[in-house]
Amino acid sequence: MNVRIGRHTFDRLHAAPDRLKDTPGVYAVLSTINEHATVIDVGESDHVKSSVMTHTRRDCWERIASLGGSIAFAVAYYGPESTGDRRKLVRQLRQEFIAPCSEGN
Repeated sequence: MNVRIGRHTFDRLHAAPDRLKDTPGVYAVLSTINEHATVIDVGESDHVKSSVMTHTRRDCWERIASLGGSIAFAVAYYGPESTGDRRKLVRQLRQEFIAPCSEGN
């Protein structure tokens, strides 16, 4: 089931990064408590799964989740020639959400 983040449609929530595809996309990292999810980071990568599994901001994700929630991931997958579109979506999401682990926040 797809999930909406702002005005954008992402693939369903994944509880673990090993469920993600290692293809181009925009990812949203969410802290979930019960049925409520809060965006804590957004980014883009040519290899979403690898990027999320080895991300330098993972400590921030885990610190926020340790406050009583858990981490979930949602991805909007793109084709290989999509770098500009992915970066545009990341900028839009970072303007729309105050994601505490995102660069520049």
